[in-house]
Amino acid sequence: MELKVTAGHFKDKREAIREISDAGWWPVSWRDAPGEVYEAHKHDADQTLYLVEGFLELGVGANIHRLNPGDKLELPAFTVHTAKTPIGATYIVGMPKVDLLSEHILAPDA
Repeated sequence: MELKVTAGHFKDKREAIREISDAGWWPVSWRDAPGEVYEAHKHDADQTLYLVEGFLELGVGANIHRLNPGDKLELPAFTVHTAKTPIGATYIVGMPKVDLLSEHILAPDA
């Protein structure tokens, strides 16, 4: 997987959930409050993020990627990044299937 932002990739939450489920991943809902800031960090698995509401700034090195509702982010494992949600954000993240996440799983018709 390569880092990729696709503007206007999906039209609604159901479409994002369906795409994640069809790929064999779990769709996990996440919400950040306005002004949330994540310092530099990385994840040990590839992630795919679908921004449903709000605005997300993702920093990778000197590059800032700005995501709006309908945008899809493909983030490779071990990519060091920062994130900010100046006005808050709601997104669906495609996560590897792990039992510990089961309470956050969204049904395809959610």
